[in-house]
Amino acid sequence: MKDIADANTEKYTLDYYKSINPNTDEPPFKYRSNYLADALGEAYRIHAGGGLALGIKGEEQDVFNREELLSALGHIAALERERPGNAPRELAEQVVREMNKEQ
Repeated sequence: MKDIADANTEKYTLDYYKSINPNTDEPPFKYRSNYLADALGEAYRIHAGGGLALGIKGEEQDVFNREELLSALGHIAALERERPGNAPRELAEQVVREMNKEQ
C-alpha cells in the first residue's frame, strides 16, 4: 500500500532553465505534474519563451530525454501551425498519444 505522502507526489518532473544559456553551476528548475501532457505543454511554453527544457522524468525513468523532448516540441509546433488557436496542452495530449508515452 502506498504511503499518503506518495499519493500526493507528482508523477512527472520537467527539468528546465529559464534561459537558453543557463548558469550550469546552479541546478535546473523543476515543474511537477500528475499529467504528462501538462509537463510537455509547460516544456513547450518554456522553449517558446527562450528557456531550455532538459527532459521529463517519470516516477522511475526518463519519459522524454533531451532529444525526444526536442522532437516532441517540434511536433507540437507543427500541430500549432496546422491548428492555430489550440492550447499547447491539447496539442501536447495528441503528441503524447502519438508517441505512445503515457505511463
